Amino acid sequence: MRAVWLLVLGLAAVLGQKSQSSTDFLTPADRLRLKSSLQSALDSNDITAVHYAVLGLNLLKEKVAKTEDICKLALSAATASGPNSSPVLYHVVDTWKLLANCQGSLPSNIAKDLSSALESDETSIPNLYFAYQGLVSLGQTPKDVSKLAKNLQAAIKKDDSLLNLGYLFHLAALLGNNGKFAFDRIEDAIVQADEVDGKILQFEGGISITALLVSGAYKLAAANDKKPPISGDQVTKFANFFISRKSVQSPKGVYSLLEVLQTLTSNKFHQPAVVTLASSSALTAAAPQVSVRVSDLLGRSLGPMSVTLDTATRLADGVVEMAKVNLAAQQGDSTLYTLDLTSAKGKRGFYNLALSLKPSKPDEKLVGLSGAQIQVKILGEVSVDVAEIGTADADQTTAPKLNKVNYPSKATFAIDADWHQRLVMKFTLKDKTSKEPIAVHQAFVKLVNVANDNEVIFVAEPDSGKSYRFDLDVGARASDFQHQSGKYRLELLVGDAVLANSFSWQVAEASLTFAPAASAPELDFHKVYKPKPEIKHLFREPEKRPPATVSTLFTGLICVPLLLLLILWARIGVNISNFPLSLYAVGFHLGLGGIFGLFGIFWLQLNMFQTLKYLLGIGTVTFLCGNKMLAKLAQNRRQR
Repeated sequence: MRAVWLLVLGLAAVLGQKSQSSTDFLTPADRLRLKSSLQSALDSNDITAVHYAVLGLNLLKEKVAKTEDICKLALSAATASGPNSSPVLYHVVDTWKLLANCQGSLPSNIAKDLSSALESDETSIPNLYFAYQGLVSLGQTPKDVSKLAKNLQAAIKKDDSLLNLGYLFHLAALLGNNGKFAFDRIEDAIVQADEVDGKILQFEGGISITALLVSGAYKLAAANDKKPPISGDQVTKFANFFISRKSVQSPKGVYSLLEVLQTLTSNKFHQPAVVTLASSSALTAAAPQVSVRVSDLLGRSLGPMSVTLDTATRLADGVVEMAKVNLAAQQGDSTLYTLDLTSAKGKRGFYNLALSLKPSKPDEKLVGLSGAQIQVKILGEVSVDVAEIGTADADQTTAPKLNKVNYPSKATFAIDADWHQRLVMKFTLKDKTSKEPIAVHQAFVKLVNVANDNEVIFVAEPDSGKSYRFDLDVGARASDFQHQSGKYRLELLVGDAVLANSFSWQVAEASLTFAPAASAPELDFHKVYKPKPEIKHLFREPEKRPPATVSTLFTGLICVPLLLLLILWARIGVNISNFPLSLYAVGFHLGLGGIFGLFGIFWLQLNMFQTLKYLLGIGTVTFLCGNKMLAKLAQNRRQR
């Protein structure tokens, strides 16, 4: 199985040479939000939450407020801590150390309690880590590091869960040569990561456990001066997971996020490159410039870069409009690069930009230099061409009488239509640049009652030639207008995701006359709601039974065999001389009689399941007694 994992990891390493760039970074707005979340956590009464808040603020290089209250909380937590409280003691002493201005001193037994936990063979790996870190925060060095390393090896053999592996990496990184044994376990941990959508790698347990494992792996690799068995593609996918969780709010989650991002941007083995869109994604033919930002996960510059547009592909038809174009570096900001999409000829639509990066100085630790994907859209402008409006007969016996209307003017002629006619409008939309007819996502015709502003909206559908037609049968659609005759404003609404000039155009005013609505018959509520006849359920009448004489006759016929048996016994005599006088013989005959009696009760009262239950007991006794009785009769016969 280990060989299989090695093969999988090897394939991932090969694929990592074509790793995609990360898609986001920690923006200044994100830092402000995380800072606010950490400052709120300083008011907590939990020393663990407060400690993580202090650690996070230090990573953000922000000042910690309310230090006096935090010192009192740490002192109170240290006094109230009991046995097996290494995590609490660690949070206490490290908080005390980070603040550096707490008045007084911590209880003297803390160092002794931490040393005892560190030397115990029963202490868990997380507690060993907290005890070790606590002693370091107190300025003390653990005495027997080699014994600690042996305890770690024994503990990880018993339980190599992801949590234990994470703390193992961090603690082994502090042990120097004694912690080298843990380096081989990095590979075992990484292969357990779950992949999501081919873009994200994470461990079960969320951001805290994932950050613990990844940052621990890099710290252990740095301590051993060996590159960790993590491919560039995996690093990018881990980075994508971390940056997707930048909305985390818990103090531990925020600290885990900041700490792992700091690790991924400052280690000497891997540094993910981030390519993001720095300008608006909506471009126009007049302003087709798009800017991209190239940075690390914290938004810092990666140095001078050569950024190349590999392809600009229009998503609608897959046509590559541009390829192999270098982006221009922006003066004054080493993270921004600009691309002019004028060569795309202003064709409206969504475009996928595939970018690749090349540092001016080769840097092997940079990963995610190819495969960056950015989506933009080029907006076009639309114009109305050949707009005509008029009326036609509802029975379509004559051709429509249409008059031309010029966009964006309003029709100056009158339009009258009654319930015997149809209101017809035809129009064509053209791209201003290419002059070609186009179809848009949204083309609506809105009729607004001038008197009360009631609106009725219809969809205009294009034909195969992309010419739109609106045809309203006034009589058939009267109910949509609630039969309200009068003047209506006719407006054309045109919109599309890739249009720069979506518009609403008042085409004309039309006088519509609808047939009077048929009045509904008045209801006599006394008749409608009067009580209904009572429903009486009638059970099926039982079938007629035969006369009593017939039943008596059949009962007599059933008793005839028994009567015949008694008569024959009286004629030939009953021989009971061979009846064995024993308990088994009596039990057998009583049991046999009981079975017959049970059948009779079954016929009169019991159901099948009750009968079987009783029959099991009586039948067992009858069987055993009958077996013994027959065996006794056979023995007496042989003796004769």
